[in-house]
Formats: sequence, C-alpha cells, structure tokens
Amino acid sequence: MKTLSIKVNSYSNTRRHVQFWSKAGPYSTLTINIPEANIEQDEFIMNASHELYCAKVNAYLVQNNIIRKTDRKVKSGYQTYSVWKFMQDINEVASSNITLEDTIL
Repeated sequence: MKTLSIKVNSYSNTRRHVQFWSKAGPYSTLTINIPEANIEQDEFIMNASHELYCAKVNAYLVQNNIIRKTDRKVKSGYQTYSVWKFMQDINEVASSNITLEDTIL
C-alpha cells in the first residue's frame, strides 16, 4: 500500500500546482502550467507523465468525483495535453491522504 499526500500551491499566474508526495519524497506532479492555454478557473492541464504513469491515482480521483476529464486538449510544442476539471475544492481534498494498493510510478 502507498499513502500519498497532496500539496497545493500556485503558479505565478495563479493556476493551481498540484503535487503528490509519498513518505520517500515527490511522487508525481498532477498539473503543468501552459500560460497561453485558455482554461477556466476550475480546470487544469494534466502533466503528460502523470497521466501516463499514474493511472491508479487518476482512477481514484475520478471515482471519488475529485477530477473529471474534459473533451478538450491543449497543444504546446510537439506535445498534446488533456484538460481536466476539478469537481471539488482541491485545497479541501488536500487535507486528507490518499491510500492506494499496488500503485507504482
């Protein structure tokens, strides 16, 4: 079992910077900042490596109605990123830990 805590900060343009931490240190960064992207206040651009390697974390967040994937994409350079929506206040969610079984990065 792996227990993750959530740290929420802000990028310089006030978009949320969300990171997962394990007891060993940083686990994964959920969000990336693409300043020129047109997204709503309750939306975020998911870090491509988080989306690729943290499927169980994302499944937990979706099943618990914390985040939801939209049908929109943002392109930056050669990479295309998914736009997601916070369904709950992420600061409130961050006050509790997430415990997952057999989650690997």
